[in-house]
Amino acid sequence: MTTALAPTAPDLDTPASVLEQARELRAIADRAEARILALAGEWADLHPAPPGGDTAFDDDRLPAVGWDAPAEFALAVGMSHDAGARLIHHALHLRHRMPSIWARAMNAGHPGGLQVWRARRIAEHTIHQSPAVTDHLDHTLAPLAHKIGPITTTRLIDEAVLRCHPTKHEAARLAALDTRHVTIRPADPTNPAHTGIGYLEADADLVDLLDLDTTLSALAAILADHGCTESLDVRRSLALGVLADPQHAAQLLTAAASDTPTKPRKQVVLYVHLSEAAITGAATATGVGAVGRLENGGHQPILASQIRTWCSRTDTAVRIQPVIDLNHHTAVTHYEVPDRLREHTQLRDHHCVFPHCTRPARRCDHDHITPYRPDNTGGRTCTCNLAPLCRRHHRLKTHTRWRYRALNPGNYLWTSPHGHTYHVDHTGTHDHTPPPSPP
Repeated sequence: MTTALAPTAPDLDTPASVLEQARELRAIADRAEARILALAGEWADLHPAPPGGDTAFDDDRLPAVGWDAPAEFALAVGMSHDAGARLIHHALHLRHRMPSIWARAMNAGHPGGLQVWRARRIAEHTIHQSPAVTDHLDHTLAPLAHKIGPITTTRLIDEAVLRCHPTKHEAARLAALDTRHVTIRPADPTNPAHTGIGYLEADADLVDLLDLDTTLSALAAILADHGCTESLDVRRSLALGVLADPQHAAQLLTAAASDTPTKPRKQVVLYVHLSEAAITGAATATGVGAVGRLENGGHQPILASQIRTWCSRTDTAVRIQPVIDLNHHTAVTHYEVPDRLREHTQLRDHHCVFPHCTRPARRCDHDHITPYRPDNTGGRTCTCNLAPLCRRHHRLKTHTRWRYRALNPGNYLWTSPHGHTYHVDHTGTHDHTPPPSPP
């Protein structure tokens, strides 16, 4: 038996009309979710726990809610008891502890609003943090919350914890140094007929493990060049065996073997981004720690004291980068983008500049916004005409009717094939498509 699809409604017979109705329904759904979140808080207000009575959740920093309150509200919105209790807890947490994010969530479905699922994800990650951390995050996440995913959210929370409690975490870091170890054992020590495969576990300085990871991948590639047909994971494991013979490893890596322990093996490239307050000497907040980010470690936040430790090692070379004015235009006369222009655009834009894309700029192509032509009739190879685009969105821009232009450094206005416009800047993506004209 087959079922015929309903015919397309007369008012949905063009791509533009389909997109317009989808945008309208998305806004209606977002407004409804915001109202449900607000109602969850209002339901909690109507069901306070009696003094000394059982509560719905253990959080003494929020109004106490009766233990039985979530059940009926959860069923009313089609949730399980636990899911309904989390919704109420999130609503109270955002309303009382993160008012800036709450305000944006209450405006969902309108310009400048924040979809409720994004606000609730932040609540889930911050609900057990200290007041200092949640206050800091409410201030820093509110303007960014519409564009960050779960990984970035976790990183920013980790960074806030480091900033707000630097002394505590510096003590934890120093204590962790005594737990470093490398342990090797059979994969299944209880099986006398084990396969001969062993297991290695290590706790070490992150910078050392990142270097090891890079070396293993390099050796794995060399093994493949020498005819090894195993998978990358297997070749990386074989590379561990190669490292057990340092001279052989050095030969394979075409590096000169040296017994001098002070010869720099690691390189630290330190970018110092100074705010106007830092340049003018304005004091930072009391108790707030300096935090950096480890770019080749997934942008993991780290204390400045850890960076100082790595830079002071005798096996580390520190390279001082010239100051880069990200508002200055730098150009060359040929099509190829030199490293200094790549670095400029990577530091300026951080990620692919297509709407809502967050792929890191260092993994992107560098697109000529106005196509380059050698006869000077097209765009130049200049930082004012270059922007990072990931391969997928570079293809969209090149082979479809997606177009964009740079308004000023780091600000881009995109136009979709059906005329929708999106502004992309350091705060994220903003839909600038005007509302449809009334019939």
